[in-house]
Amino acid sequence: MSFRRPYLLRHIPSDVSEPIAQLVGLEGFARSILVGILPLMALQAFGNKEAIASVYFISTVFTLLLTINLDRFERWLTRSRLLTLGGIFIAVSAGLFYSRLSPLYSIGLAMRATGSTIFSVCISLYIMDFIGKTELARAESRRAFYLGGSWFIGPVLGAWLFENVSETPVFVISAASVILMLIYFWNLRWGNNQVIKVAASQSPNPLRAIRRYASQPRLRRAYVITLTRSIFWNAVFVYGPIYVIDAGLPAWIGGALLSICSSLLLFSPYIRDLAYKYGSRQVMMTSALLIAVTMLTVGALGPARPIGLLFLAIGAIGGMGLDVLSNIPFMRMVRPKERTEMTMIFSTWREVSGLVTQAIAFLVIQVAPFWIFWIIVGLIQFVAIWSMSFLPRRI
Repeated sequence: MSFRRPYLLRHIPSDVSEPIAQLVGLEGFARSILVGILPLMALQAFGNKEAIASVYFISTVFTLLLTINLDRFERWLTRSRLLTLGGIFIAVSAGLFYSRLSPLYSIGLAMRATGSTIFSVCISLYIMDFIGKTELARAESRRAFYLGGSWFIGPVLGAWLFENVSETPVFVISAASVILMLIYFWNLRWGNNQVIKVAASQSPNPLRAIRRYASQPRLRRAYVITLTRSIFWNAVFVYGPIYVIDAGLPAWIGGALLSICSSLLLFSPYIRDLAYKYGSRQVMMTSALLIAVTMLTVGALGPARPIGLLFLAIGAIGGMGLDVLSNIPFMRMVRPKERTEMTMIFSTWREVSGLVTQAIAFLVIQVAPFWIFWIIVGLIQFVAIWSMSFLPRRI
């Protein structure tokens, strides 16, 4: 069935992916400037990887419970206000981290994850409302490009400011970025060139939506693909900076590592071109295989070594390919009438991947050396490759 925009949206310029991508870039910068220092602050606050895994696990459980009920919050608040609430959560979390108090740090993690999920869900719904299925690859590529720019600058800037200037500007910049995002969003919502329109949706029972989602094989595969990609990124962004410290390197290198990994998103237009030429499925399978090989290599190196950072960065090339393309199977295969409820369920991949990653880390610490963790992350990618093999060739 061909995609047709609703009558009330036809006056909106067809290329709305640009301002939406800019919103994503601002929100991404607000989070990225803290991403390199939060694991190190957690290490200082809680003392070891086992405690860090537990704290991240608990905060993710809270976020997951909220995520599966986002459709109810959207009904109560409207989508635009829900997105605003997500931005406020991210801004407030920066202040909680700045306090350096362990209990507030834990609350900050939950608020940051919840705010990010709310924002991402709302943006995904706007994309599916305004952008046709044939334009999704271009829209996702543009979104990845802006996100890549933010995550290229943010981690290394945050780590450098934290180590060489002061921690205060890092948290101020984070909060200011998300506030700027909200101002821009409401300008799009109420300005002369209205990109963001009122969204009407009826919210079903979350458990019924889960059953409905699980009954559709293609949506299950789309979930697995995105889930395994996110497990890789969780491993890199939480335990990558700690890997740097364990390897005996300065902390700022952890921020540089995350910036390098994130900057690869700037090459997302090339991934889009490869997808047009060879098909999204083939590019996604190759990307997942690259992640698998590099993570197995990091694990095979044993205890943390500087050379391991090279393989983490190479694996990020595969992660970048999946960042650009892995949401497309869901967006193309979800039924228009079920977008809202199915997106709520699909978006739980963030929380579920966090739960799985931290559970793996916690269990590995109990019974084996930590390098086994990287091997498991690599093996998980073969589950994604198997799921991708069932997708249509020209998805």
